[in-house]
Amino acid sequence: MKTGNKYHALIILIAVIGLIMFNTIFVTIAYADNDHYYIGGYFVHNDVITATRAIMAANIISLNPSDIPPGNTFQMVLSVAGGNDGAPSGCVYQNSIEVLHNGTVIVVPQVWNGSTLLSYRITNTNVSTDAIAWYVEIRVPGNGIASMWLYTYATWIEYEYNAPEKCHQDFSLAGTNCRNDKLLVGVEKHGDYYVKFLQFGIEASSHVGSSNNEWEVQTYSIAYYSRGEWHYLPAKSVLSSTSAITYTKSGALIIVGGLDYNSVNIDRAFTYNDDVFWHYTGDTLPSNTTLWSGSGSMTPYPYQQSWVFSLPPSPLGTLQEQGNRTK
Repeated sequence: MKTGNKYHALIILIAVIGLIMFNTIFVTIAYADNDHYYIGGYFVHNDVITATRAIMAANIISLNPSDIPPGNTFQMVLSVAGGNDGAPSGCVYQNSIEVLHNGTVIVVPQVWNGSTLLSYRITNTNVSTDAIAWYVEIRVPGNGIASMWLYTYATWIEYEYNAPEKCHQDFSLAGTNCRNDKLLVGVEKHGDYYVKFLQFGIEASSHVGSSNNEWEVQTYSIAYYSRGEWHYLPAKSVLSSTSAITYTKSGALIIVGGLDYNSVNIDRAFTYNDDVFWHYTGDTLPSNTTLWSGSGSMTPYPYQQSWVFSLPPSPLGTLQEQGNRTK
């Protein structure tokens, strides 16, 4: 995080928002006292798959940050459960792009052990909501470290040359149930509930959107890394009330959000395999609606050929291998 005087006030604001935000991201079914709105998707697979990485891209098509109430956030979030040999540990890993009322965009990776927040970071991306794309990645190779990555394509020059600005945060899992984790993908029945281990979508600490203030956000290139390749699977929709993502050793279910994000649907004209447009329309997309039916292997854009060494001089400044843009 940038710590110069120029960002001092902003850091204090972000920290205060973070304290409000993190009290209520995950809850057990027995203690459903959360007030975050959530709608998303999940990979459909009846056998549990073990992976070491997961990734999601996001792009804001239309969103007026002033519609987000002060002290609240609008989030594009990737959430994945951890476990060993297909058995959940009760840990959940999140990496999210979050927009504040003043238009600031932050990245907030988090590690949860059940409903307990183990650790989080808040980093200002130093780009506006009109950035070309963000990619959030979660790496949990089972070595006691979780590594959360952000790839920011702030301009078309960066995107065309595949030269994103990168930053990452490492989290120690020592002394927790998560220390030997890998990532889980798929669906498992647990009692009367279906647990969806990899989820992606939209979360907000306040209901953002109205008939006069619609928004549209794209999430795409959602994939997991297993057996030397990136893969995507068929996907269906999920609301918070059906969003069980893991369960603890005591059997308590952990959910994402807490409140269904009603009045949000998808734009079918632009939604296809591994690519979905979430649109505030006034109509609610029901849970378990098919988002896409295809599956296959792919290579996320940050892992494709980079032309950074051919990048021409830019008035935007020097690209940094790690960290944030300096304005």
